[in-house]
Amino acid sequence: MCVVKIINVEESGSWWYISCIGCAEEVSKEEGRYKCICGSNSPVAEKRYKIVVLAGDETEALNFVLLDRAARRIVGQTATKLISDNLQTASASGYPAKIKEMIGKEYTFDIEVKEENVVAKSKIFYVNDAFQASNSFGADKSSDVMREGLSTSSFAESKIDLTKTEDTPTSEKSVYKKIKIEG
Repeated sequence: MCVVKIINVEESGSWWYISCIGCAEEVSKEEGRYKCICGSNSPVAEKRYKIVVLAGDETEALNFVLLDRAARRIVGQTATKLISDNLQTASASGYPAKIKEMIGKEYTFDIEVKEENVVAKSKIFYVNDAFQASNSFGADKSSDVMREGLSTSSFAESKIDLTKTEDTPTSEKSVYKKIKIEG
């Protein structure tokens, strides 16, 4: 995990790719079907994010590749929906404004450190998940519970009086009960 500020979005390549519906690897189209290295041969494929950003902190700037889950969390919608929105606004050729809005903001990245990062000292890291930096750690979990409509009072109302249940042994009896193992 690392906290970084996005400095720039690399606009030289595409911000999305066509992926295998099984393994999420990039596919190639051959004879009207999408073929993948995993062996999948399908007439359909999925659009996924793959955004390259320059980000860093006060000590270093590095290149990060935001994979689909991380980019979806930041952008707030799927790549397919963003492509559709861009087509409707006639800006399909450029980078969407929603992606450029990342610039200047801090995020916590869950990165994957690969062998090439250690052995070859590669400065390109793949981001598996991302969060707004202020919401990444120490978030108040009780507010999540409240938002979902569960409160501590709903637990108090659901108490069961076990003393009235005759099938339940007292603690003293259950502690000393031997378990028979058949074998």
